[in-house]
Amino acid sequence: MFNDADTLDHLSQVISHVIAPSFLLGGVISLVTLVFSRMSAVVDRLRELNAIPEKDKARAWLREDLPRQRRLLRLLRIAAILSLASGVATALLIITGFTLAILGHDHAPGMAYLFILAMLLFIGAIAVLAVEAVNSVSEFDHHHGSG
Repeated sequence: MFNDADTLDHLSQVISHVIAPSFLLGGVISLVTLVFSRMSAVVDRLRELNAIPEKDKARAWLREDLPRQRRLLRLLRIAAILSLASGVATALLIITGFTLAILGHDHAPGMAYLFILAMLLFIGAIAVLAVEAVNSVSEFDHHHGSG
């Protein structure tokens, strides 16, 4: 199957073409880690706010931050979905390139479309994360952990 010099050259070309998507996959993994870290922090904050008793007049006003924290969590869920979808598209991009090379087909068009899809999903995740970041700090956060 790989005895033909043209096939080996084509496979070598595919390997060089999947280097950029491999770096993108590393970026996606970093983004997923960041998003899930932020989600964990928001969930912890939600639990902390929900634990404030209604009778605690000194801190009860902090519970007013619950809707904002829920919005942040919704944004982070969207960012997680987009970043994970970008990772899947990037992995499919790499697999598609090798599969088409093994089958002896031109891999460039399929890889180009999947790369565009992966990048759009990645950019979408970053944009949603940016919105979350802008909305993540308020006067409520200056009292985090006060008791």
